[in-house]
Amino acid sequence: MAHTVLAAALALTAARAAGVDRRVLVIHASQPLLGAPKSIVVALLGVTRVATDVVVCGHAALATFQPWLRVVARAKAIPNAIPVPQTHADEPEPTFDSIDGMRSSRPVRVLVASRLVREKRVDVAIRAVAGSTASLTVCGDGPLLEELRTLAETTGADVTFAGRVPSEEMAGQYRNHDVLAFPSEREGLPLVMLEAASHGLAVIASDRPFNREVLGDAAWYCDGDDPMVWRAGLDALAADDSVRRDLAASARERIDLFDLSTMVRRYAELIVGRG
Repeated sequence: MAHTVLAAALALTAARAAGVDRRVLVIHASQPLLGAPKSIVVALLGVTRVATDVVVCGHAALATFQPWLRVVARAKAIPNAIPVPQTHADEPEPTFDSIDGMRSSRPVRVLVASRLVREKRVDVAIRAVAGSTASLTVCGDGPLLEELRTLAETTGADVTFAGRVPSEEMAGQYRNHDVLAFPSEREGLPLVMLEAASHGLAVIASDRPFNREVLGDAAWYCDGDDPMVWRAGLDALAADDSVRRDLAASARERIDLFDLSTMVRRYAELIVGRG
């Protein structure tokens, strides 16, 4: 089983020469994110049967490969899995207004967790926060860091750049925020949204197939990258805590769809020839 395209060209060729019957190439991206050169390699590995099976990390991502994998009989989707989150009994409960259930008057806290590259569209989140009372924390690093810092300064947005946060420390970030903003335009299967929801965050996301595959209707979707549309969504989520809680609760119900044992079972069935 090979998980990177260029390594697969060598590893799977060697496996075929060694007489290995099932040679599986696993792709953790959509075709636009992978790019044309690597997609050509994927198609060639399938057509020549160097790879007996091509597995893509989600159904929406697989659909983007159809022009490339149409001639590959054994191309299928096996969604990636999310570990079942542990509950934190010592986590403080959020503070609500005792009269109408609204959160106390502090501004809504928005989180972005992604690599700082063009297709993640972190600029949309920054522009959406600018001019509002919301604050934004950006967890991640990448080549656009200084450009995004400048954007935050010029727009007057309240943005904290936290840098790259180790995965074991992300739970603390989730617990300190109310909403995850996910404006990305290219993904494979973005399970970060479920991770955020498991900690009680509502999700506002770009209206794209890979996001709907993960969250279904359990997110506030924004069509396009107009910051005013995103700001209106954030304002709506900030206005009523019950909306945020309902979205997060609905999203948590979808975690079982991406259960680790289910993913392992489907790979095992594939390898022994039943998948």
